[in-house]
Amino acid sequence: MPVDVQSHINSVVVDDNIDMPGMFLFEMTDSGAREGETPLIDNLDLFSLGNVVEVKMGFADVLETLIIGEITGLEPEFVSDGPPSLTVRGYDRSPLLLRGRKTRTFVEQKDSQIIEKIASEAGLTAEVEDSQVLHPYVVQSNQTDMAFLQQRAKRIQYEIVIEDKTLFFRPVSNAESEVATLEMDDDLTEFYPR
Repeated sequence: MPVDVQSHINSVVVDDNIDMPGMFLFEMTDSGAREGETPLIDNLDLFSLGNVVEVKMGFADVLETLIIGEITGLEPEFVSDGPPSLTVRGYDRSPLLLRGRKTRTFVEQKDSQIIEKIASEAGLTAEVEDSQVLHPYVVQSNQTDMAFLQQRAKRIQYEIVIEDKTLFFRPVSNAESEVATLEMDDDLTEFYPR
């Protein structure tokens, strides 16, 4: 975002959950607005439904992408005793796999082949690790694609991860060592797990 827009951001929230679509929201106050004007809220170049948003976090030039998604909702707020504000909401691309329930069969295919097919139908690129076992017959029975994919992944201890327009199908990384160890009072002053 342009620097003059960034200065109006009050908060940013990214909610990334393995079993649910990744979600972001940011709240802004249009403190530069004058009577009858709402320049930030009316900026359709930045805040149109479907626009792509990438949220990064870090320090200085060392930033890591937390989520890439699309704007799915705009919530302007107008109050008589303060400046207008805008909440921008969006999701990663996993809702593409939540549209409608399907019943269909897959014959003589591996789970990795099934994942590639469903990802392609949703307009996603698949990065899969070969699941090796060929199944004579697999049924998707009145399920969303996401529920079906998660069920198949869980059966063989794989995970489904969507990053931008790429769907990853890979073994879970439970055997990996921890990335960081944080201790209360040494590294953290506050901690709110949920």
